[in-house]
Amino acid sequence: MITLTDAARDRFQNLIADQRARGIRVGVKKSGCAGLTYQIDLEHQDHSDQPDWHMIDQGVRVYLHESSRPFLEGMTIDWQTQGLNQRVVFLNPNERSSCGCGESFGV
Repeated sequence: MITLTDAARDRFQNLIADQRARGIRVGVKKSGCAGLTYQIDLEHQDHSDQPDWHMIDQGVRVYLHESSRPFLEGMTIDWQTQGLNQRVVFLNPNERSSCGCGESFGV
């Protein structure tokens, strides 16, 4: 299960409504010096016939491809605003290492 903080849930609800999306898609791909990087996108398609996993966190539908699930199980997604900067923060208990620039992680 993936958890959204209140700030992340509010932000994604607004983005989903503005873009007329179905939810968000969260995953990982091989990249960077530590091995994996997070991906997060708005999901516009109905993938009910594909091997995706999804959950609903208080109105936000989260899609996750099964191949990413072992790397992200138990993760919390936060939305942080610091001054003019805004960003998604992944709090992943499976993360064992990360690269110096923070763009990739290892499990």
